[in-house]
Amino acid sequence: MERATFAAGCFWGVEAAFSKVEGVISTKVGYTGGTLKEPTYSDVSTGLTGHAESIEIFFDGTVITYEELLEVFWNTHDPTTKDRQGPDHGSQYRSAIFYHDDAQREAALMSREQQESSGKYASSIETEIVEASEFYPAEDYHQKYFQKLQFKR
Repeated sequence: MERATFAAGCFWGVEAAFSKVEGVISTKVGYTGGTLKEPTYSDVSTGLTGHAESIEIFFDGTVITYEELLEVFWNTHDPTTKDRQGPDHGSQYRSAIFYHDDAQREAALMSREQQESSGKYASSIETEIVEASEFYPAEDYHQKYFQKLQFKR
């Protein structure tokens, strides 16, 4: 089992997209990339903690590769907007790839270069590629949020 961590705006939609991917074993939404220990949603929402709303993914590398997960990442959001996705704005909604080892770092850099040169985007890519730091799971009510909404209907 391998791990990947991404930030691509509001973590609810990002989790919904990755949870449908074959080879993804589990997903968890949370906060990473900041300085505050044990942040809460209220803390991160201020935009002052440095954390991004993120998703931690555990996946089976024999079923899906990290590079394939990067493709899902690029297709789930607009990587050309700094600190913004749709109506959500602030550094907590930034686009970021948090790598866990040198191989992930190299794959992320290569993938960003390919996206940048693809001609797909009118603006330059703002996605950060940074070493993963501690991941703090979000509160229970944020986990599998869209699945919970479906069950209420």
